[in-house]
Amino acid sequence: MNLIAGERVGSVDGRTYERENPADPSILIGAFPDSAPPDARRAARAAREAFAAWAAASAQHRAEIITTAAGLLRERRADIAGKLTAEEGKPLVRAEGEVLRAAEALTYFAHGALRAAGQTIPSTRPGVVLSTYVEPLGPFLAITPFNFPLFVTALKLGPALASGNTVVWKPSPHVPLVSIALAAAFTDAGLPGGVLNLVMGGTAELGRSLVDEPDIVGVSFTGSTAVGLDVGRRAAGRHIRAQQEMGGKNVLVVTADCDIRRAAEIACESSFGESGQKCTASGLVVVDKRRGDEFLAETERILGGMTMGDGADPATDLGPLVDRGAVSRADRLLDQAVESGAVSELAGCGRSTANGNGYFFAPRVLRLPEGDNVLKRQETFAPVLAVALADDVIEDGLAMARDSQMGLSAAILTNSLDLAHEFVRRVPTGLVNVNLPTTGVEYRAPFGGWNLSGGPFPEAGDRAHEFYTRSKTVAASGVL
Repeated sequence: MNLIAGERVGSVDGRTYERENPADPSILIGAFPDSAPPDARRAARAAREAFAAWAAASAQHRAEIITTAAGLLRERRADIAGKLTAEEGKPLVRAEGEVLRAAEALTYFAHGALRAAGQTIPSTRPGVVLSTYVEPLGPFLAITPFNFPLFVTALKLGPALASGNTVVWKPSPHVPLVSIALAAAFTDAGLPGGVLNLVMGGTAELGRSLVDEPDIVGVSFTGSTAVGLDVGRRAAGRHIRAQQEMGGKNVLVVTADCDIRRAAEIACESSFGESGQKCTASGLVVVDKRRGDEFLAETERILGGMTMGDGADPATDLGPLVDRGAVSRADRLLDQAVESGAVSELAGCGRSTANGNGYFFAPRVLRLPEGDNVLKRQETFAPVLAVALADDVIEDGLAMARDSQMGLSAAILTNSLDLAHEFVRRVPTGLVNVNLPTTGVEYRAPFGGWNLSGGPFPEAGDRAHEFYTRSKTVAASGVL
């Protein structure tokens, strides 16, 4: 059900959509509201009506409610993780980890609400006190993805609510159960009605109508580059702020001097973890030519020890993709890659318990040609590891990162401090990892891509509240 003004309601016109288990589509998760523009208007109006009281509440009160919600996530983590695995497909151990990370992030942002938000500045005028104040703006729109529906949402709801704003939240239609569970944690924690409004549905019409709602003062979006750019254009047309975390084509560079066994393990985690359904996943690994055969042999060894199947099975390493369209899209990209000269090196994994009707996509390893190839430009959002062999991995890796125009994350694996420093300094991405996977986002540090991967406002870190607030400067003299 939608949550609007503190009430659980269906869509205005009664429309619903169905969500199935991607590991076994014959299992129906349930039917959920397929909301439309009238629902968007109801939610935005409720957020506007609740704003004044929530903004006036003390920071301590807001922090206590958010912290309580985080505690409820921890208490309910087994149930919520089971829902996440059933509707999104990720292995249960990763699902439980996401629940806990979301709770940690909410706690972090709740504590941030208690920190001083303004400052006193020495004035050049005698007898004048110069101060700044930070204020919330109003109702924000949060649009969140299917792949990390709890953690990414916590990165948005945490600072937005802690700063005194209200929120209209449109989650991915693929993850209705965990969206309802997260909203319930806030409601049960005592969040007043209308402060957080959940609007479910997956139509482009709904998303556009929410961005266009006059009561919405800002949009925080995580999703594809194409949709994110449209959100940015629509927000700019209304002169409201937009935060965009979009796609990535993330390069992992493997130098000749590193431990190839460890490098292959990191590359496989970067490319196959969460079945490749991460915006920070590395489907593009640049390996020194002298170590290429060793790297592929180690990758084959790792794949031989992996199991693909239902995420509810504790033995599963790779779950399904999110829906049939994701499988079709990955197949299409690989066909294009092979037509342009890519060579299939490895396919499959050691063991599969996958249901033949599920949305499973066996991991693939391809060797890329020297020229252009679709796998150098487009993210697959599937367990695909594309290997490019190079004489100069630093220069080739940097060129690929520049050419993709999707500067989200990158990584280098090396024992050379000089090479690491050079790569970090020159790579055009918002996140750079050294001797680590391209994946791994921490809520304590800013996270945001460059170029077509993001906008001017990063998420997370101790300055996350800046997107959700505006400052006011006050100069005061003595009493008249």
